[in-house]
Amino acid sequence: MKIFGYLILLILIGWHNKCHSQALSGTNFNYLYNPLNEISFQHKVVNEKNKITLYYSLTTSGQQKLSDYQVDWEKRESLSSKTGNTLPLLDSVIVYYDEKVLVGKMSFSVPASKWYALVTVTEKDKADRWSYFAVVDPKYPNEAILVSAKPIFDPFLSVNENPIVSTEKPNHLYGFYYQGNFDSALPPFIIDQKSSDRFLFADSTFATPSNEAILFSKQGLYLIQQDTQAVSGLAFRINNESFPKFTQVKELIGPLIYISTQEEFTKLINTNGEKAKFDEIILEITGDVDRARNFIRSYYRRVEYVNKTFSSYKEGWKTDRGMVYLIYGQPDEVVFGEGTETWFYKSSKLKFNFVKSGTIYDPDNHVLVRDKEYARSWYQTVDLWRKSRF
Repeated sequence: MKIFGYLILLILIGWHNKCHSQALSGTNFNYLYNPLNEISFQHKVVNEKNKITLYYSLTTSGQQKLSDYQVDWEKRESLSSKTGNTLPLLDSVIVYYDEKVLVGKMSFSVPASKWYALVTVTEKDKADRWSYFAVVDPKYPNEAILVSAKPIFDPFLSVNENPIVSTEKPNHLYGFYYQGNFDSALPPFIIDQKSSDRFLFADSTFATPSNEAILFSKQGLYLIQQDTQAVSGLAFRINNESFPKFTQVKELIGPLIYISTQEEFTKLINTNGEKAKFDEIILEITGDVDRARNFIRSYYRRVEYVNKTFSSYKEGWKTDRGMVYLIYGQPDEVVFGEGTETWFYKSSKLKFNFVKSGTIYDPDNHVLVRDKEYARSWYQTVDLWRKSRF
């Protein structure tokens, strides 16, 4: 399998011993949040007892094929390192490959301290380049990975899927189910934001053998553990088949909390899922039929994107990053630091700082550093939404 992976990467994609001299901390990663970007990268880092495995997926959109790109992998010691060492090719195994999608994995010995796996994808003709990185940290990874033919990278599945939770050695796994309807993020100027949930009380528990398909019939949050005394596990949501897109009126109401008044939001809740009443309130907010149509189209396109991109133990629109993206859109600049992520919006001269505050339910959870100074820009931007000027 390793030889097969070697040939696929070498012949079809192209693997090169080329390092790019730029620190990750000095790179603008705003394309990570561009829904139209032609290259996307997903990854999951897993602790498999005596080694750490990086599962990854590279996908291209449009007319391009993966063979149109050059792929370089490096090991960086820190975000400030300008160069790194090429990762050994034979450590890579191909899990799945076609012209548009490559799913693979790399395994490493457990390091004494964290480092960064950097992949740079360059279009051969235009020389357009995108870099992505994964943190290889002995304290961070989960002990299990969700598998269904190939690794699952999104933190959510549909009720019609029967995933397999795979572990190194066969034993029983312990599951926890949480039905809770998690709160949406508070606006960025409300500084008494509650800390992220460190521990939740399960609504029910169950046990299941490892490496066997599991049927999840209820929507909600699940946590799977090999050891209930451990602080690691695998958490994911089960949603309806349309997620991350919202199609039912009752689903459309929640995200409107950010742009509606308290009175309007109460009226929306009281529509009881009736589309005619829902449309009537949207028309009252926007003041015009064409504006209402444009608002619905634009706003819920963003809702779908933030659900896809920022979902964790709760839906993406409820998270801090999801909320900011939903209202303000794609940032002009995204910069990463040690445990931080900063977004810049040039036209409005705004900066949003997110601090990593991981939990067992979401190791990559980021919390916004709130400030009362955001109030003015928030209300101005919400007013633009209400006038359907997006």
